Amino acid sequence: EDSTTSTYYNEYADLFNGSLNSEKEQLILQEQERIINAQNIEYSIEEKLRKNKYNSRDEYISEYRSIREITERSSAFDRYFEKYNYVKEQPDKRCIISSNFDGLCRDFPDVAFLIFIIFVTSNLFLTEENSNMVTLIKSYGAGRKTFCDKIFSLCIVIFSTTFIICGIEFLVMAFRCDLAELKYPIQSLTYFNNCPFDISIFQGFIIVSILRLFGALFISSLVVLLSVITHKALPVLFIPSSICLVQQFIFKTATASYYLPTGLLRASGYLRGDAYETINQGSMNEETSKVFSEIPVLCLILIIVFVISFAVATFLTALKYYSGRKKDA
Repeated sequence: EDSTTSTYYNEYADLFNGSLNSEKEQLILQEQERIINAQNIEYSIEEKLRKNKYNSRDEYISEYRSIREITERSSAFDRYFEKYNYVKEQPDKRCIISSNFDGLCRDFPDVAFLIFIIFVTSNLFLTEENSNMVTLIKSYGAGRKTFCDKIFSLCIVIFSTTFIICGIEFLVMAFRCDLAELKYPIQSLTYFNNCPFDISIFQGFIIVSILRLFGALFISSLVVLLSVITHKALPVLFIPSSICLVQQFIFKTATASYYLPTGLLRASGYLRGDAYETINQGSMNEETSKVFSEIPVLCLILIIVFVISFAVATFLTALKYYSGRKKDA
């Protein structure tokens, strides 16, 4: 996008952003008519030039300059007119916004964060196993304290990392987007056009961040459980990574993956509602297909309950392992 289009786009943002009312709608339609008229004049100018009907070059330049500033707006206005058409379908639930909030609409796990969680957790719980220090720790009765210290450290790492990532994402939004738009309904974003909840974009951001935290809790719990059961680095690293990444490709639709605990790593789909895609197959021929189905709230609650139960079960299993004393042969 060139600087001219960006400038006009920002001008339209100042004029049209926010709730759609009759006055704003009239302004949009008037601007559409002004641009269409200018484009028609531009076409007639090109025809006159092609047929050599201008007496001089200055006459052509003068006539062209009179409509150039208006026609240059067409690209930026077309983007806003598309937003207007979207909002007018449900003006009570949608607002015109200039930003896309791509991070909130992300429908795939944060791979870097996922790798970080798996690496930190496995390193924390496999260090003594590889050096056989765990036997010495357990024999001196220090296993319970050691395990609790590890869990405390892991929680600090997960929470602080999640907080930092959320902070970075918010700063990116603050830099790229108009923060005033955060108070608009989340349905203002086309990705969440059928969201069943009456929440703002900012509330959606908080909910998605919390759900992704639960996803991190599930993965770290799985790594801890595998560490105390297998004591081997290969399955501890391979199994969680496979579970998270393979489900991204094995399901034909994204909906199915949200019925698994790993769906919490994506999270945005739980707020999405039903989603449809219209494909233009030629003149006057469009086909609409369903690309995503609403995830029931009860299902999300059950997944969260399962993750918490799994984390507690993992904690107790690992605690029992670290609390056990090795008897001399």
